[in-house]
This record gives sequence, C-alpha cells and structure tokens, in this order.
Amino acid sequence: MTLIYDQKILTAIDTAFNSVFISNEHNQGKHLLNDGYYKIVETSQRGSFCAWCLTYSRLRGIVTGILGIKISHRDFRRLVDKMVKNRDLQRREDTNPKRNLKPVYYLQTDQGRRSSRLKIQHLAIDEREKAYQLFFLYGAIRQASFLSYERDLLENEQEVQQFLADIHLSRDDFKVESDGIYLDKKRKSHIIEMIEPIHQIKLDRIEYLEGYRKLEGQCHYRYRLPGISAREFLHKMGLSLALEYIKESISLADVEEYLNLLLKENLIRTVMIFRGELRIDVIDESVRIALRSCWSILRHAIRTMKLIWTNARSPTIQEREWVEMLWGKQVATIFLNECYETLRNQEKDKNTKIYRKMSEEVACTIKEWGYGGLVKIYMKINTQYASVIEQYPIPLEILMRMIYPEFLRNLVAEKVI
Repeated sequence: MTLIYDQKILTAIDTAFNSVFISNEHNQGKHLLNDGYYKIVETSQRGSFCAWCLTYSRLRGIVTGILGIKISHRDFRRLVDKMVKNRDLQRREDTNPKRNLKPVYYLQTDQGRRSSRLKIQHLAIDEREKAYQLFFLYGAIRQASFLSYERDLLENEQEVQQFLADIHLSRDDFKVESDGIYLDKKRKSHIIEMIEPIHQIKLDRIEYLEGYRKLEGQCHYRYRLPGISAREFLHKMGLSLALEYIKESISLADVEEYLNLLLKENLIRTVMIFRGELRIDVIDESVRIALRSCWSILRHAIRTMKLIWTNARSPTIQEREWVEMLWGKQVATIFLNECYETLRNQEKDKNTKIYRKMSEEVACTIKEWGYGGLVKIYMKINTQYASVIEQYPIPLEILMRMIYPEFLRNLVAEKVI
C-alpha cells in the first residue's frame, strides 16, 4: 500500500537524521565534508554536537540500508521534496566558490526534529499500522451490537441465570427501557428491552405470540454487551467497510497483540471481561464521534472520484493504489473495472488522448459539489473536533491522510480534474 510504503521511507529518513554525534574538540566550530556528510558543529548546554547535512544520494543510501529494500529515485525524490515542502527538511547548496559542481545537502529542521521525537515515543511502525487500522475500523461502526455472536441467544431460564452469573449481576440490576407488543406482517411478539445502566449491558426478553410456527408460545432472551472482543473483531466483521479486508491477513493472536498496543497508547479501554475474553471500547465517545466524522470525508471523496473515473478519465496509478489500500485489491479491481466500463461508453475528447468529453454540468458538479464539499467537511471536522485532534493528533492525522490523501488535496486546491 502506497501510504504504508511512504510512511516507512519517511520514518527511515527521520532515523537517518536523528543520531547525535558528539564531536571531538579539534572539530568544534568547523564544517567537515566527508563522503556525502556535511557536519555543522553546534554548541548547547549539553555540549557540542553535529547537525548532519546529507547529500541526496547519501541520504537515499542510508535509508535503503535501514529498510533493506530498493527504493526508486522517483519515489524517494517525491518524499524528500514533500518533507522540504512541509518544512521538515531544509535544502542547502554548497557555497564553496572553488567547486564547479555544487552539491545539494539536506538538513532536518527544528520542526522535523520535533515531529521525529513524537514518532519515537510510539512503538514500531509496522505494529502500529495494523493496530491503528483496527482502531479506525472499529471507530467507524456505530454500534458494537452489529458484531454480536450467534451465541447471544439465551433459550431458557437456566441459560439466563448462567449469563447473569457470568457478568456478576442479577435481574434487579436491569431497568426496563421499553415494553410492548410488536407486529411484523402476520407475526406477533411481546418484547421487553432491559439495560444495566452502569456497564450498558442490554437484555431483551422476547415472547413469540402468533405466527412463529415452532417458536409460538416460547420465550427467549438476547443480550448485547458493550465493546468488542478480539474474536468478534476477527470473525464477525461483515459490513463492507473500508479496511475490513485486513482481517484476512491476521490471526487472533495478532488482533490481541494490536489491541494491547492500543491499550498502551490510551486509545481504547477495557470495559469488561466476559467468559474469559477481554472486551474493549474506544477511550471515550468523543473519539468515536470524531472518527466517524473523519470517515464521512471518505464517502464524499469516493463519490467525487467516481464521477471523475466514469466521466473524464481512468484513475492514475496513485489513485488506484489508494482504492486498493482502502478495500483490498480484489474489491478495488471490481469497482474500478465498473468505472472503466462506464467511462468507455463516453465519447473521446479529440484534444487529448486520456480524457473523454464531459459536460459542463458534470465538471461543475465535480468542482462545486465534490471539491467544495470536501473542503467544507474537512474544515468542519478541524473546527468541531479541535480538542479531540489536539489530544489524539497522531492517529487522527494518519486516518485523515489515508482517507483524504495528498493527491486528492492537490486536485481540490488546484481545481483540476
């Protein structure tokens, strides 16, 4: 996935710049040039140290060594330029008048060093990636009851008593929320909905009155527990959500490990232990609401890009990789093929080989409704959830970059299709 690939390279660049080298006394106050390094000796209360400038080729070599993978010049140049643009790196040219070919060096800025320290406080990026993905996926779900087991059905009073014993409660701990007769076509039932107010455990009593054949005259109970367990997370996801495909590549032990990481990062909390299984939930409701609001950008972004891919042009490589990152390669391929089939029926634009003829109305919809809507949603989220973003900056920033990536922000800013 491009986002994860880029993040690994950016993290490795931070690593390359964030080793402190104590300088020798005879080097203090000097600039030293050696094999792609350019040392700027500085002095602080803690002693002298070297701020390292690196040539492009030397920096790429170090990063390649850290990651142990080949990195194309195109990808690496793009990310270095991005860090310069974001003011995480500073670009310097050699001012030595005696050199005909003046090399260019890169130096990490104060802002870049602060950002790096924030990253260092967290755990390994690969583990965090999947942990955050689980967090984002769960945060997009409105109610955990969608993920309940089949075993949430209690068929008799003996099972009800065992359930109450397992959660260390009694019937007296539950309060009635509603009590009524429900009609569904020819079926009739009496349902009493109860809730335990402290832990928000729900228990429904269902009496089948008419039209249920074998069940008629019987009474069952159904329960809904707060939060979610690792097993539910792995086996009960079936809502066609973005990132849902990640469950196919991880085990139950993996999920438990990632949830423990999120617990350590104070993004989720333990709500109860039920029959030996830990159940977790987001740290507070404001975080869940903020996450769901962030996901609203994705819905609008996909609709906007679909208008482009079905009326103007095929997706770029970067856009295709973005869809694959969100829904997995199989689902992305089906979706993009459907877009292409629609696009293929559009009349070709004689002035360009890659664009189709598009009505002014569609172009206006893309720019005004699509791009304009993204700007409004993005600004609303940053304003409405400023306190949550300030408290949990890293996970929410990662989510925003995933669902509202840089290439789309550039399209919106430049109003190009």
